[in-house]
Amino acid sequence: MASIPETCAPVNAQALFETQLDEAVQSLCQTIGARLTAVFVAIVNHVLGRRHHVRRIKVSKRLRREGKCCRCGSMKSRRFSRNGFRRREPLITIWGAVPFALPRVRCKCGGSVKIDFGGLIRPHQRIGDDVDAQIQRLGGIAASLRQISALLGQTRIGPLALRTLTERLHLLTDLDPNREAEDVPPVLQVDAVWITLLRANGRLRRDRKGRKRPIKGRFKVPIMIAMGVWPDRERREILLWHIGENEGTEEWVKMF
Repeated sequence: MASIPETCAPVNAQALFETQLDEAVQSLCQTIGARLTAVFVAIVNHVLGRRHHVRRIKVSKRLRREGKCCRCGSMKSRRFSRNGFRRREPLITIWGAVPFALPRVRCKCGGSVKIDFGGLIRPHQRIGDDVDAQIQRLGGIAASLRQISALLGQTRIGPLALRTLTERLHLLTDLDPNREAEDVPPVLQVDAVWITLLRANGRLRRDRKGRKRPIKGRFKVPIMIAMGVWPDRERREILLWHIGENEGTEEWVKMF
């Protein structure tokens, strides 16, 4: 039997499509990063009061913008000059990791100039606001941290650590004590989840330097949770939680 010519070999269309899609997404992230860097440069030009290759002597001595020197506290644009770029860690967005460079500005005294970039990027920010919105949405339907991590791992975002997800959720900051009457959930679920905490057990020990240190032991305590459920809107939200000593009646009364 004659062999099939190489030109007639079957083509894996799915693999080709995924390869082309990955290249397109990477190109998109590079373009977004370049546009973001250009916006930062425009903001720096505004703070300095001049564009590239323009001498600072042409800037008015009275010009003051949003920049402020961290060393001398000066806000005069004439004292500031560009100091290259600083590569930041790629910003994680729903499209993937977006690489960008942050322009640096220094003062005449040698100090670094702090610039407000209008909320585009915050100090030490690694996760974009669009990803935070996805995490908040998944947390709003009472998905567990592992479920959220698994769902994000199936997207361009990639899996995030459980500790990172916990910090991003900020459940307590979103609770409203003045909830409107029409927003009261028709169903209220209450339950307790037991965890292990390290606490001082009342005994002391001496370390190598002779200092007294408390001895910690493992104690199991319940986290009492009250969750509101809106079945018609497929909405779930944690309304209240409390760390108790046991699941007795007094602890539940104390919680509510």
